[in-house]
Amino acid sequence: MLFPRAFCLVAFVLPLAQGFQMSFFSGVTQCSGEQVDRQVVKPSDGCQKTGVGHAGGVIIQNSDDSDVNNFAVFFSSDDCNPDKEIVHSDNGCQSPAYRSFAVWDVGSG
Repeated sequence: MLFPRAFCLVAFVLPLAQGFQMSFFSGVTQCSGEQVDRQVVKPSDGCQKTGVGHAGGVIIQNSDDSDVNNFAVFFSSDDCNPDKEIVHSDNGCQSPAYRSFAVWDVGSG
């Protein structure tokens, strides 16, 4: 009966996923104005549209400092088309005129 207890302890200690905390602001430029939304986005969440049309800036913060392979990628298309990438970042304020975004794990190689 030790296995189920050990499994439960490991499940609570290990992080389930790594990604970014993204805070969306209504300011016309940069990351100013009222915060309109905040969420943690992981690579497994796929294409997102949070803040489209009402966020003038996004603050990107890595939710796990040990994960250096993730990037928030913003697109001019509404379907995260890689050919329509505007900007990518792993930290700080971005103010792209985006229509969609995703968090990509670019791996270590």
